[in-house]
Amino acid sequence: MVGGITEVDGIRCTTALRTLIDLAMEMEPDALEHNVRDCLNCGLFTVGEAHQRVSQPNMAERPGAQRLGGALASLDG
Repeated sequence: MVGGITEVDGIRCTTALRTLIDLAMEMEPDALEHNVRDCLNCGLFTVGEAHQRVSQPNMAERPGAQRLGGALASLDG
């Protein structure tokens, strides 16, 4: 995976994490948290991977990444 792109059955697509970053501003906070929990429960990414991704320079200023970071913080406790 490079920059949130992966390949499934030969088709390039965004990862679940990148999709959540892209859609985070469209979701109500509860829906975002629910979707994050679902992805974590399915093993699509870890909390550490998500924290790392949203803090990368090309993501840190994106509003969706900031909102996802907030959702992750609420899951941390």
